[in-house]
Amino acid sequence: MRWLWEGTCNTCDTERFLTARQACVAKCPSGTFVNATSGHCNDCLPGCVLCQDAHRCQRCRTGHTHLYLQGDQCVPECQRGYPKGASASPVPQSVPPAWGTPPTA
Repeated sequence: MRWLWEGTCNTCDTERFLTARQACVAKCPSGTFVNATSGHCNDCLPGCVLCQDAHRCQRCRTGHTHLYLQGDQCVPECQRGYPKGASASPVPQSVPPAWGTPPTA
């Protein structure tokens, strides 16, 4: 590890990753992911607490401002055709949507 000033560094030893606060960690903090090329912990998409990379979120923030995972992004509301739940998944074709005109007999 190379020190910038006392308590901070600009590179880390093997199998450690540099955070935005210039600290070397074994595991990137929530809301960040390991960038294997740079050795840094990079930010996930906004509202994302667990991501694979800069473009693919796996879990969204919960709490006061709950977000839903739709595809690979966190959204405040599920789009039409995507029911609310832990993730906004498409409605299966066999399940009629909860809005619109009811089927006629």
